[in-house]
Amino acid sequence: MKFDIVVVGGGLIGSAAGKYLSQQSKSVAIVGNAEPADWQSHAENFGSYYDQGRITRGLDASPLWSELAVASLEAYAEIEHQSGIRFYHNAGAVQVGPSPRKTDDYIAKTAAAGFANLVDFQNYTSEQFQTICPQLKFPADYAVLHESIQGGYLNPRELVEAQLKIAKDQGATIIREQVNHVETRTDDVKLVTGQGTEIVANQVLVCAGAWSDYLLDANLGLEVRPRTILLARLNAAEANRLKDIPSVVFYAGVSHPDLTGIYMLPPIRYPDGNIYLKIGGKVVDQYFPESADDLNAWFKTDGSKVETEALKHEIYQVVPGLQAEELIVRPCAVSYTPDGNPLWQEIEQGRLYVCAGGCGAAAKSSNEIGRRAAQMVLG
Repeated sequence: MKFDIVVVGGGLIGSAAGKYLSQQSKSVAIVGNAEPADWQSHAENFGSYYDQGRITRGLDASPLWSELAVASLEAYAEIEHQSGIRFYHNAGAVQVGPSPRKTDDYIAKTAAAGFANLVDFQNYTSEQFQTICPQLKFPADYAVLHESIQGGYLNPRELVEAQLKIAKDQGATIIREQVNHVETRTDDVKLVTGQGTEIVANQVLVCAGAWSDYLLDANLGLEVRPRTILLARLNAAEANRLKDIPSVVFYAGVSHPDLTGIYMLPPIRYPDGNIYLKIGGKVVDQYFPESADDLNAWFKTDGSKVETEALKHEIYQVVPGLQAEELIVRPCAVSYTPDGNPLWQEIEQGRLYVCAGGCGAAAKSSNEIGRRAAQMVLG
């Protein structure tokens, strides 16, 4: 098979990039394996978008991440309209941290970036916010930035499906196989999948997330960080009690010493029919995989015991009186760049490009990150 442009990776960023590239070329392919039906027997790479909830917000302590998020949020309605797939839920979102008059400037930077990118938000003390949302509790005299207009969450599975549907409708070819080999040649790039399929392209954009560095062997400087997710299964009464809470980003001043921050989503119904409250975070002491095989093995574990216990502690602090029927642990992984921003890089002039480094914040911003990656390829 031969194409003008091939996107390697059919996740959040790859599907977005493929959509934009297929607007300009009728010879585009998006190549990436599908979500496995059985994780334990799965022999290929995993994607971290296999979930029902990712936080959306325009606020961020980084002006660039805020800019990327706002641009993506503004595109959600059109993506839903074009695809006929709903993935965005406006539940509101809060950023929580020590107030600016204290030693940490996380809240001050977040508010400043919000003002610069025209994000609509309200500023409360934690005590004031508890009168608005009594189901949640944050430390005394903390600041709570409430983004009620655009904040909320998206379903990453549905967003990927929507982007791929639009790309396919525009003429793109979707190939559900994993690329294991990339070879740049004089006039083109040759790809070989795990099934032995050979694909030739004039240009290739690699959007393989945490596996990008392993695939290209290009020393991109990515730091892959495995993460642990905790899902609290709720009965109908508890889900109803918590149904109006916003998404939460609490990346400064959490109480547990093993965590530097947490995030939490409102109750969401999962494919098994149950409703879960999801919490994740940044653990202090981290395990780092040394190879693709090592990373894939992580996805078949029960995550980090240290991180699990810390998240269990924190979820009951933030949601007092939480009645969980069961606590379920799930592994995940994110990749960080040295500067904390997404990586858009040309590897071989005019032939091979990479977009990676979601830094744990890319889902909500994936449309704009993918659009800029497509612009890079198109020059």
